[in-house]
Amino acid sequence: AALAALLAAAFAALSCASSLERGEVRYQQGDRQGALALWRSIPDDSHEAPVARQRIAAVEDEQQTLVARYRQRGLYFERKGRLAEAILSWRVVTKLDPSDAETLTHVQALSRQLAARKAELDGQWRAALAAGRLGDARAAVGALHALDPFDPSVEAGQREVNAALDAGARPHGLASRPGAPRDRSPDPRGGLPPERPRRGSRRRSLRRHRPRAARAR
Repeated sequence: AALAALLAAAFAALSCASSLERGEVRYQQGDRQGALALWRSIPDDSHEAPVARQRIAAVEDEQQTLVARYRQRGLYFERKGRLAEAILSWRVVTKLDPSDAETLTHVQALSRQLAARKAELDGQWRAALAAGRLGDARAAVGALHALDPFDPSVEAGQREVNAALDAGARPHGLASRPGAPRDRSPDPRGGLPPERPRRGSRRRSLRRHRPRAARAR
């Protein structure tokens, strides 16, 4: 009941607020377009008009700066082939300026390009891994990660390729984990590898083969 009363009071206060104040609330919530719409609705003969016009000019300047910044980011990521990141930047531009139909069309074209390129690279690394071409698989999955670092399936592919690379790099016949027993397979000359001499055995062997005169001393 207390929460309902608090919400009712908040809505009542908001409904009584002026267009200028409601615009500020929208702006603080990140809704620049909503804030601008409220401020532009204020009549020129209103006492709030001068402040509203100042806020409109300030937010429009801020918006133009952000649009230019995200356009540069989008172009940068496109040149680097990082299409998923480029699409995110261009989508911010369309959110800041919904009337920009050209950018919206560009985002749609990039999305189709991203999907096609991802399908191509996904098939490449899987085929290379199946054929044992681990270097090619690593290159393809690396290009796929650069293309879209946000896709969890790409990270899973990287783990699969890295596991295959680790297994291929492990020397044949060595234990796969620390503390595992050593390989006791026969060597090419036949028989088991020679046992390591026990402590003291070399000393006793030297005593047996030492000349008798030396032992007498």
